[in-house]
Amino acid sequence: MTKLELRVTSAVTLAVTVLVLLPSQVRLATSPASEAFERNDLVADLVNVAPEHTIQVKYPSKVEVSLGNELTPTQVKDRPTVCWPTESDTLYTLVMADPDAPSRSNPEMRSWKHWLVGNIPGKEVDQGEESQPWQVVAVGLVSMYALGTPIAGNLYQAQYDDYVPELYATFTET
Repeated sequence: MTKLELRVTSAVTLAVTVLVLLPSQVRLATSPASEAFERNDLVADLVNVAPEHTIQVKYPSKVEVSLGNELTPTQVKDRPTVCWPTESDTLYTLVMADPDAPSRSNPEMRSWKHWLVGNIPGKEVDQGEESQPWQVVAVGLVSMYALGTPIAGNLYQAQYDDYVPELYATFTET
């Protein structure tokens, strides 16, 4: 083999080993948030796709929501602070709903809306447009308003406590 033949062989080898990177719409790994939404049957009941990121939710009572932990209505009765990954110049909608109110075994008030804020610029929840509390929200809210796929989510399991009767009284007043 001559020197010239080796160079040609090398050139062919380089041409064959070119790699191409293409964008993919398929998520190869699941996130803790998406696993929690799937495990708790929230996909299809409340959202069409499980969120990839976790919303940080902290209440004035010093409790935090942690992908399915148990909290009482007394602990979560006040407005929380929330934080999620945002992009500049983007509006967000924040939905806090109970997909199986009053209980999983008897979800007669299915998809009860506790908090709904639309047109939130970035993380500035106070600058968004809040709807009236305690109205029933349609299961298909995401598709109804063409909100797209959820970016972030979190959830907790509510345990009955002495605040529940007071809370239910507010439902009948509005």
